[in-house]
Amino acid sequence: MGEIRDRVSEAIKKIRAVDPAYHSFVTVCEERASQAAEKLEREIQGLTQEEARRRYPLAGLVFAVKDNLCVEGVQTTAASHILENYISPYSATAVVRLEEAGAICVGKTNMDEFAMGQTTTTGAFGATKNPRYPELSAGGSSGGSAAAVALGLVDFALGSDTGGSIRQPAALCGVVGLKPAYGAVSRYGLISYASAFDVIGPLTRSVNEAQKIYSVIAGPDEQDASMREKVYFRPSAEEIERPHGRLRVGVLGGEDSAAAAILRKDPTFCENYEIRYIELPMLEYAVATYYILACAQAASNLARYDGVRYGFRAEGYETLDQMYEMTRVEGFSPEVQRRIRMGRFVLGQESYRDWYEQAARVRRCIYDQVQEALAEVDVIVSETLARPYPRADFAGDSEAFLNGYEQDKLTVLANLCGLPAINVPVEAMEDDAPSAVMVTANAGREAAMFEVAEQLAAPFTPCVKGGPVHE
Repeated sequence: MGEIRDRVSEAIKKIRAVDPAYHSFVTVCEERASQAAEKLEREIQGLTQEEARRRYPLAGLVFAVKDNLCVEGVQTTAASHILENYISPYSATAVVRLEEAGAICVGKTNMDEFAMGQTTTTGAFGATKNPRYPELSAGGSSGGSAAAVALGLVDFALGSDTGGSIRQPAALCGVVGLKPAYGAVSRYGLISYASAFDVIGPLTRSVNEAQKIYSVIAGPDEQDASMREKVYFRPSAEEIERPHGRLRVGVLGGEDSAAAAILRKDPTFCENYEIRYIELPMLEYAVATYYILACAQAASNLARYDGVRYGFRAEGYETLDQMYEMTRVEGFSPEVQRRIRMGRFVLGQESYRDWYEQAARVRRCIYDQVQEALAEVDVIVSETLARPYPRADFAGDSEAFLNGYEQDKLTVLANLCGLPAINVPVEAMEDDAPSAVMVTANAGREAAMFEVAEQLAAPFTPCVKGGPVHE
């Protein structure tokens, strides 16, 4: 057996042995992965080392895909009963690009149903456990991807981020999570939650790996009309624009914030960068604004799951209206139903102007305030998570979910404004809880974001030894 096939076989063997205790995977694509590895080895034969590196920069790396991203010939459920028997006839653009670069997809990861949640507990197929902090949830909605990377089961994983769904589980599981700028990575093949906010991005073990994966999946795609014309890739350190000399790092929350305390732990960082303290008063309205707009889009996007064209259909109905109602009640979890109802309310004729239009105006005010801040600094550093952190014994009732929405307070800013943001684990503080910061920049200033993130990130330590090694 060749080297790549050995690597894939070892990864799948470890997933089978380790993952049942954590449930980061919902589907393992053993046969598909083995065939892809064998095909890749045949194609690499005869190429020089230089040619092989150029054509297949990710050759042999194994990765997993959140279960709301389509992979051809593989069950794609978005962790919902309503799609539990759906086999995708095509792959998402991001997956295609990774496989063309030589990476091997070994499976699909667990998530909150239709990416609606902060705990990876609302899915139809069970909860994912946090491998690094057992008393806490794995975060959501990309908790399965974060846990798989933290366990060392894969080299990297793909997730989706609508209001923090990559960065929050990355923070809770101690890995790097990148939310690209809106329009930088094609959404083709992503099962939509809120189309104006959804972004596909990687969860990795280092900032450098996140950059590398991003450079492969980013770029124009004619199948996604929302793509930006110009997308950042990987300039060298010398090419990073420094119009004011040292990069200016804005710390959100002021000098007494947890983020400021983290920066002060590294005197060298404070010497190399100009530290400024900023406030964003409009942050107070970010969560409400986000949920009004996101739930409205969710209500529209999920209207297609009606039991008529594809997916689950309830039994025992007598009329067409009963079929619609029973299918959606039985097919969707209470949290998905809650967000659909919220969305239908704000889109109603009597409430549209007072709720949806008002939220759209507030979103613009938030964007303007963030842009004013980014005119004064090159990047914004903040905590990723708002405390208290979601616990493993998450109650799952309406009150718990509403309280959980506050977890999105810091992460939704990047989605509301379409900005790139990255979570990085940092050296633990005194209380032995997840310690992470988020670095946000303007679209086009990703180089500065990655540089600052690299300086802050703590080395990765796998939760379980013996995982794939990134060469």
